[in-house]
Amino acid sequence: MDKKLERAITYILRYAIAEGGRAYYNPCMYNLGFADNIPPSDEFNRELCKFGRVHYERYFDYEMDEFYYDDAWDYFEINENGRNFIVQKERKMNGPLGLFKILRYISSAIFTIIQFVCVIEGWISYFLNLILKSISSILFFLSIISFVWWPLDMLCAFIWMGCDYIKHKIWDKGFKWEASSKRWINHFPEL
Repeated sequence: MDKKLERAITYILRYAIAEGGRAYYNPCMYNLGFADNIPPSDEFNRELCKFGRVHYERYFDYEMDEFYYDDAWDYFEINENGRNFIVQKERKMNGPLGLFKILRYISSAIFTIIQFVCVIEGWISYFLNLILKSISSILFFLSIISFVWWPLDMLCAFIWMGCDYIKHKIWDKGFKWEASSKRWINHFPEL
Protein backbone atom coordinates (compact mmCIF):
# COMPACT_ATOMS: atom_id res chain seq x y z
CA MET A 1 0.00 0.00 0.00
CA ASP A 2 1.47 3.38 -0.96
CA LYS A 3 1.86 6.16 1.62
CA LYS A 4 -0.95 8.39 0.35
CA LEU A 5 -3.45 5.54 0.34
CA GLU A 6 -2.31 4.36 3.78
CA ARG A 7 -2.63 7.90 5.17
CA ALA A 8 -6.19 8.22 3.80
CA ILE A 9 -7.25 4.83 5.17
CA THR A 10 -5.67 5.61 8.54
CA TYR A 11 -7.66 8.86 8.62
CA ILE A 12 -10.93 7.00 7.93
CA LEU A 13 -10.15 4.32 10.54
CA ARG A 14 -9.29 6.88 13.23
CA TYR A 15 -12.39 8.89 12.39
CA ALA A 16 -14.54 5.74 12.64
CA ILE A 17 -13.04 4.86 16.03
CA ALA A 18 -13.64 8.39 17.32
CA GLU A 19 -17.24 8.39 16.07
CA GLY A 20 -18.29 5.09 17.62
CA GLY A 21 -17.38 2.74 14.78
CA ARG A 22 -18.73 4.54 11.72
CA ALA A 23 -17.24 7.02 9.28
CA TYR A 24 -19.75 8.65 6.96
CA TYR A 25 -18.86 9.66 3.42
CA ASN A 26 -19.60 13.24 4.30
CA PRO A 27 -17.38 14.75 5.85
CA CYS A 28 -14.64 12.08 5.77
CA MET A 29 -14.29 11.56 2.06
CA TYR A 30 -14.81 15.23 1.26
CA ASN A 31 -11.86 16.01 3.54
CA LEU A 32 -9.77 13.57 1.49
CA GLY A 33 -10.65 15.30 -1.79
CA PHE A 34 -13.47 13.04 -2.99
CA ALA A 35 -17.01 14.16 -3.73
CA ASP A 36 -20.27 12.75 -5.08
CA ASN A 37 -19.04 13.12 -8.64
CA ILE A 38 -15.44 12.11 -7.76
CA PRO A 39 -15.79 8.79 -5.91
CA PRO A 40 -12.84 6.94 -4.40
CA SER A 41 -11.08 4.39 -6.56
CA ASP A 42 -11.88 0.69 -6.44
CA GLU A 43 -8.40 0.10 -5.03
CA PHE A 44 -9.17 2.47 -2.15
CA ASN A 45 -12.48 0.75 -1.43
CA ARG A 46 -10.85 -2.72 -1.59
CA GLU A 47 -8.13 -1.69 0.86
CA LEU A 48 -10.70 -0.09 3.15
CA CYS A 49 -12.82 -3.27 3.13
CA LYS A 50 -9.89 -5.12 4.72
CA PHE A 51 -10.59 -3.14 7.88
CA GLY A 52 -14.37 -3.11 7.94
CA ARG A 53 -17.44 -2.95 5.77
CA VAL A 54 -18.45 -0.27 3.31
CA HIS A 55 -22.20 0.33 3.23
CA TYR A 56 -23.78 1.64 0.06
CA GLU A 57 -27.10 3.41 -0.04
CA ARG A 58 -29.59 2.50 -2.70
CA TYR A 59 -30.86 5.32 -4.85
CA PHE A 60 -34.00 5.21 -6.94
CA ASP A 61 -33.70 6.47 -10.48
CA TYR A 62 -37.08 7.87 -11.58
CA GLU A 63 -36.22 7.92 -15.28
CA MET A 64 -35.16 4.28 -15.49
CA ASP A 65 -37.54 3.00 -12.78
CA GLU A 66 -34.85 0.78 -11.27
CA PHE A 67 -32.56 0.66 -8.26
CA TYR A 68 -28.83 0.98 -8.66
CA TYR A 69 -25.75 1.36 -6.50
CA ASP A 70 -23.92 4.61 -6.67
CA ASP A 71 -20.11 4.49 -6.74
CA ALA A 72 -19.93 6.65 -3.64
CA TRP A 73 -20.62 4.81 -0.40
CA ASP A 74 -22.82 5.99 2.45
CA TYR A 75 -20.71 5.00 5.46
CA PHE A 76 -17.88 2.73 6.57
CA GLU A 77 -18.17 0.49 9.61
CA ILE A 78 -14.88 -0.53 11.22
CA ASN A 79 -14.19 -4.07 12.47
CA GLU A 80 -11.56 -5.57 14.79
CA ASN A 81 -8.97 -5.70 11.98
CA GLY A 82 -9.27 -1.93 11.61
CA ARG A 83 -8.99 -1.33 15.35
CA ASN A 84 -5.96 -3.64 15.56
CA PHE A 85 -4.34 -1.85 12.60
CA ILE A 86 -4.62 1.49 14.42
CA VAL A 87 -3.34 -0.02 17.70
CA GLN A 88 -0.30 -1.49 15.89
CA LYS A 89 0.31 1.81 14.10
CA GLU A 90 0.21 3.65 17.44
CA ARG A 91 2.66 1.19 19.00
CA LYS A 92 5.02 1.61 16.06
CA MET A 93 4.75 5.41 16.26
CA ASN A 94 5.40 5.47 20.01
CA GLY A 95 8.59 3.49 19.71
CA PRO A 96 10.34 1.65 22.48
CA LEU A 97 9.15 2.48 25.99
CA GLY A 98 6.75 5.09 24.65
CA LEU A 99 9.56 7.62 24.25
CA PHE A 100 8.12 9.17 21.10
CA LYS A 101 4.73 9.55 22.75
CA ILE A 102 6.34 11.46 25.62
CA LEU A 103 8.17 13.69 23.13
CA ARG A 104 4.90 14.32 21.28
CA TYR A 105 3.20 15.33 24.55
CA ILE A 106 6.05 17.68 25.44
CA SER A 107 6.14 19.30 22.00
CA SER A 108 2.33 19.62 22.00
CA ALA A 109 2.49 21.34 25.40
CA ILE A 110 5.12 23.79 24.14
CA PHE A 111 3.04 24.57 21.04
CA THR A 112 -0.06 25.05 23.21
CA ILE A 113 1.76 27.60 25.39
CA ILE A 114 2.85 29.49 22.27
CA GLN A 115 -0.73 29.39 20.99
CA PHE A 116 -2.02 30.69 24.33
CA VAL A 117 0.26 33.74 24.07
CA CYS A 118 -0.97 34.35 20.52
CA VAL A 119 -4.63 34.17 21.62
CA ILE A 120 -3.97 36.67 24.42
CA GLU A 121 -2.37 39.04 21.90
CA GLY A 122 -5.34 38.51 19.59
CA TRP A 123 -7.84 39.44 22.30
CA ILE A 124 -5.84 42.53 23.30
CA SER A 125 -5.77 43.56 19.65
CA TYR A 126 -9.50 42.85 19.36
CA PHE A 127 -10.33 45.17 22.26
CA LEU A 128 -7.94 47.86 20.98
CA ASN A 129 -9.65 47.68 17.60
CA LEU A 130 -13.06 47.87 19.27
CA ILE A 131 -12.04 51.02 21.17
CA LEU A 132 -10.45 52.49 18.07
CA LYS A 133 -13.58 51.77 16.03
CA SER A 134 -15.67 53.71 18.54
CA ILE A 135 -13.26 56.65 18.56
CA SER A 136 -12.79 56.67 14.78
CA SER A 137 -16.53 57.05 14.25
CA ILE A 138 -15.97 60.60 15.55
CA LEU A 139 -12.46 61.24 14.21
CA PHE A 140 -11.91 59.09 11.13
CA PHE A 141 -8.19 59.79 10.70
CA LEU A 142 -7.48 57.97 14.01
CA SER A 143 -8.39 54.65 12.36
CA ILE A 144 -4.96 54.68 10.70
CA ILE A 145 -3.48 53.82 14.13
CA SER A 146 -4.79 50.25 13.76
CA PHE A 147 -2.18 49.65 11.04
CA VAL A 148 0.51 49.98 13.71
CA TRP A 149 -0.29 46.60 15.32
CA TRP A 150 -1.72 44.91 12.22
CA PRO A 151 1.62 43.21 11.30
CA LEU A 152 1.83 41.81 14.84
CA ASP A 153 -1.72 40.46 14.50
CA MET A 154 -0.87 38.73 11.24
CA LEU A 155 2.33 37.28 12.69
CA CYS A 156 0.49 35.93 15.76
CA ALA A 157 -2.25 34.45 13.58
CA PHE A 158 0.33 32.73 11.37
CA ILE A 159 2.24 31.40 14.40
CA TRP A 160 -0.97 30.10 16.04
CA MET A 161 -2.11 28.37 12.85
CA GLY A 162 1.35 26.89 12.30
CA CYS A 163 1.45 25.49 15.84
CA ASP A 164 -2.06 24.07 15.46
CA TYR A 165 -1.18 22.44 12.15
CA ILE A 166 2.09 20.98 13.45
CA LYS A 167 0.39 19.60 16.57
CA HIS A 168 -2.12 17.70 14.44
CA LYS A 169 0.64 16.43 12.15
CA ILE A 170 2.71 15.27 15.14
CA TRP A 171 -0.22 13.11 16.23
CA ASP A 172 -0.58 11.86 12.62
CA LYS A 173 -4.07 13.17 12.07
CA GLY A 174 -5.43 14.13 8.68
CA PHE A 175 -5.58 17.89 9.02
CA LYS A 176 -5.46 20.77 6.58
CA TRP A 177 -4.14 24.29 6.88
CA GLU A 178 -7.62 25.65 6.11
CA ALA A 179 -8.96 23.92 9.23
CA SER A 180 -6.30 25.65 11.34
CA SER A 181 -7.20 29.05 9.90
CA LYS A 182 -10.90 28.45 10.65
CA ARG A 183 -10.04 27.43 14.21
CA TRP A 184 -8.05 30.68 14.65
CA ILE A 185 -10.87 32.84 13.32
CA ASN A 186 -13.41 31.11 15.60
CA HIS A 187 -11.58 32.47 18.66
CA PHE A 188 -12.89 35.98 18.03
CA PRO A 189 -16.33 37.45 17.31
CA GLU A 190 -16.75 39.77 14.34
CA LEU A 191 -15.86 43.36 15.03
